[in-house]
Order: sequence, then structure tokens, then C-alpha cells
Amino acid sequence: MRPARPPGRVSALRFLPRFLCLSLAVFAFLTVSAVHAAPPPPVVAGVAGPHLATLSWQVAATNLGNGQPITCYRIFRATGVDGPFSEIHRFAMPPGGFVDGSVTIFVDPAAAPTFGHSYTYYVGVYDALNLSGDSLKVTVTPGWAAWPMGRND
Repeated sequence: MRPARPPGRVSALRFLPRFLCLSLAVFAFLTVSAVHAAPPPPVVAGVAGPHLATLSWQVAATNLGNGQPITCYRIFRATGVDGPFSEIHRFAMPPGGFVDGSVTIFVDPAAAPTFGHSYTYYVGVYDALNLSGDSLKVTVTPGWAAWPMGRND
């Protein structure tokens, strides 16, 4: 026969299964949260030139939130600050992947200064799980200066 426990005393083993389940649930939540973390958005700089807009940003090789490789950067453009935005270019992952910390430059030669148009851009970064982090919007107004007059504008 098993000796009786004193009243008010509870066995620690009784709570072990609940503790283990709770611990596994917390671990699973943290693991899933890390796997589904979107890549940090790039910081984009925009510079206006004659009949063009130039965007630049630093490239990341991997999503630090989940360790997945960055597979592409997509550039979106609109003629208004609030859109609608259209994808105008895509940088796919080169063989061997992106070089961490390198600067990528995109020149949009279709940005014309006609009637003082401004163009708003943002860059989306995508990882191998197709999770996205979008940059802040950058507005650029191309100019006429230093443009040769042989283009029939």
C-alpha cells in the first residue's frame, strides 16, 4: 500500500506533463514565428537625373528572421504617391546568391519630366518562402537639365 501524502501537498510529477506541453507549445510558436518572419525592408534612396530616376539600396543575402536566402528584389512605380503601383523591374537571385551588403542600383530611363511628373517607387524584397518586406516609398521628379536636344522631346 502506498503511504498517504500529507494534506495540502501536491506531487511535482503531477504537473510535469502540463509543463512539458506548455514548453513544447511555446517552442513551436517561437519556431513558427521565426520561420514566417518577413525580410527586413531595404532602405531606398532616390536621385533625379535628366529624363531618368535612379534608385539604390543595400542588398541582403539572407532573411535574418528565418535564415532563408533572398530570392529577388522587385521595383514598383506609380505616378501618384498612393498608387496604383506596377512592377517595372525584378532583380532575380544571381548564381551563388546576392552579396551581403553590396549596393544595387536601378535606373529607370522611362521616367520622363513631361509636365513635371513625379514618380513614386518602392522596393519589395522576397525570400525563398515568398515572404515580403517592402521599403518606404521614395518620390523622384526627373528634370530637363543637361539633356541633349537630339531626342525630339
